[in-house]
Amino acid sequence: MKKAFLGLLVLGVLVGILGIVYGKLNYADQSHTHSKDEIYDVLADGFYDKDYSLLDYTGRDTNELGTSVRPVSFLFFDHEGNVIGREVTGLGILCDTYVVTRASLLNPLVAGIEDSSLVGSTRMFLLVNNPIRTIDDFETLKGFHIDFAKDVMILEREGNPDKKLVAPVPEGCGLPIGSASELSAGDALFQVGNFPRGTVSLNTAHVSFLVSDGSQFMFEGSPGPNDSGGPIFALRDGHFELVALNIGYFANSPSKGLARSFSDIVDAVKQATGLDLLTGEIEDN
Repeated sequence: MKKAFLGLLVLGVLVGILGIVYGKLNYADQSHTHSKDEIYDVLADGFYDKDYSLLDYTGRDTNELGTSVRPVSFLFFDHEGNVIGREVTGLGILCDTYVVTRASLLNPLVAGIEDSSLVGSTRMFLLVNNPIRTIDDFETLKGFHIDFAKDVMILEREGNPDKKLVAPVPEGCGLPIGSASELSAGDALFQVGNFPRGTVSLNTAHVSFLVSDGSQFMFEGSPGPNDSGGPIFALRDGHFELVALNIGYFANSPSKGLARSFSDIVDAVKQATGLDLLTGEIEDN
């Protein structure tokens, strides 16, 4: 009798499990009848994602992550107008008619110039399509705001030699601005890179450590020496948000990089200069 009872109990449990599995499979099989919005509502939780699976449901294309990013180039000249040192390249984030990048790219040491007194001037370029500088492949840039303490620089676009802006002029910075302080370890990231140099590439990464105030975080992926100034994107419920500026990697641990909260940059620039990067307008302080 006891064996019969146990047998029935095991059978009941198995039937229950099979029912649950069938229900999930049946829902998955019928998922094509649900709209993307319905699937989004079922899966969304309002937090940043730890994998990239929701992209399959939202239909977002990673190609859009490169539309508001271009390589930037810096050339140093002596007081007689001769080029000295080597060309320095990084990445810049296009925000209206301005470019956000890393201030350290202006350091003569990065160009191999040990004596900064030799530098008479610096020319800055936005590379539009590739490193070949035809008239439609670059714009000149001029300094607008530099904050070496935060390692952030804002440059204003002057256009090509005909004074035309040939790179995109995005609305705001191209994508919604996220909140780095809401990230947590393990969250999935996209890091825009500059490899080969002078081009735009895309790498996956993840958050490894977040500073307590949310102003900076470490990420693990494949950052490179020419990626400085590039954007870091996160996924919230399968949608892209610009969360940080790449401010470098660790020489003793090349797979680890450091990023600064982009929303903090937007706030700091507006407070210091009156410029709202999200509109391109300058307000009186």
